[in-house]
Amino acid sequence: MFKQITRSFIGWTILVFAIIVIAGFSASVARAAEGGCCGGGMPDPKVLLRHTLHKLWAENELWMRAHLVASVAGTPDTSEVASRILKNQEDIGNAIAPFYGVETGKKLTDSLKAQTLIAFDAIEAAKSRNRSELQELEKKWHGNAMELATFLNQANPNWRVQNLVDTLDRNLSLMMDEVNARLQKKWNDDIVAADKNLDIKMTLAEGFAEGIIKQFPAKFSAKF
Repeated sequence: MFKQITRSFIGWTILVFAIIVIAGFSASVARAAEGGCCGGGMPDPKVLLRHTLHKLWAENELWMRAHLVASVAGTPDTSEVASRILKNQEDIGNAIAPFYGVETGKKLTDSLKAQTLIAFDAIEAAKSRNRSELQELEKKWHGNAMELATFLNQANPNWRVQNLVDTLDRNLSLMMDEVNARLQKKWNDDIVAADKNLDIKMTLAEGFAEGIIKQFPAKFSAKF
């Protein structure tokens, strides 16, 4: 009983720390944006875009991690956390809609949601040690990643297909490392994998932002 409470406490301590980091990052970037690039208080659109996308992808990893911890532990909040993840993916789709249109934003949301549902199934397969099912889900994830990357590349050629596919495949692989480490009570291995997955989400955030800035330079030009 005590061990279960301790594991839960550690998991939620990590999540609370992540929330504090996100809040601190958001506040510091917001202050930089308010200061502007020209000393006149005009918000820097590049900083605002990066702030938005980094915050959303950090939240994505925060809630994916919360779901993974809850799912492995079998706590009753799993479904509520799952709903929060899906809401985050709507937010990510909405964030690109001003540049690519509502339909493209919705398509991104739908693709991310489909991938997340595959991840949920993969976590359950890993928990039950069902290797054959997990292999099928990994193939399904890869196919979804290829479709998502191709779609994004068509919207913005700066988003390279193979880079996106490799990043997304690595994301699932690290999630499985987290699950297996938690099942085996290898807490340090779990933390290492979780840290790497957060790095992946920050790479995605910066890649999204940089691609948009390159594609629409006029929208991000400093105005004196």
